[in-house]
Amino acid sequence: MWYTNEDALDSIAIGAGILGTGGGGNPYTGKLRAKEVLKHNGPVGVVPLNELSDNEAVVCVGGIGSPTCDVEKLRGLESYHALKAIESYSQVQATALICNEIGGGNSFEAMIAASSAGLNVVDGDGMGRAFPELQMKTFFIYGAPFVPMSLCDEKGNVIYITEALNAKWVERLARAATIQMGCVAAYALNPMSGEQIRNTAVPGTLSLTRRIGEAVRKARQKHEDPVEAILRTHPGKILFEGKITDLERQTTGGFARGRVKI
Repeated sequence: MWYTNEDALDSIAIGAGILGTGGGGNPYTGKLRAKEVLKHNGPVGVVPLNELSDNEAVVCVGGIGSPTCDVEKLRGLESYHALKAIESYSQVQATALICNEIGGGNSFEAMIAASSAGLNVVDGDGMGRAFPELQMKTFFIYGAPFVPMSLCDEKGNVIYITEALNAKWVERLARAATIQMGCVAAYALNPMSGEQIRNTAVPGTLSLTRRIGEAVRKARQKHEDPVEAILRTHPGKILFEGKITDLERQTTGGFARGRVKI
């Protein structure tokens, strides 16, 4: 187990931006929020999957909405309130938290809620990167329950989704509610056992974001190519190179959609 600190958060933000491939919200604002919470509550322990006992109660928390709105309407402790809401509904006390996706600002949501609740976070997530919809999580692909789910906004509204046909319908219902909440909200999923997490989560992704971020920072300090530093840290391939000449973004259907010209 290792513990977060300001230096680790700086590296995680860079790595999360890279693994997020443009999704998951702004890692910079996520990092600032995490630093503020950890400054008041102390560091968070990051626990490997293989150190989880079978009887753990691990809750996945994350943000939902449009990243374009998230930049202007910053989240507070909505993920923590979503955690307390799902604990209240399920009558199960969480023993650890896990990221919904390891990309962008969402990489920090579990950390923020965990610091507020005095819990550790699991070194893993449900995607291995950022994907746009809930049903794309490995938890659900490998059979973990997708309900109940709690959804909270900054006003104090709490919504529970207790029954749904499948995870896709949970996504559709939660997305519709999030739009009414101003396109920025946070959620918590039904507690999962340590065995379920070991069998369904993508392992080691928080550590990976940290290593990638550290590699980029060191490369910049030495005036070296950060892309080459990333490829030395984690397998990858350069598909093409170019210069961004135009970027168009719009918020539609609770998502940020756009087009980039290279």
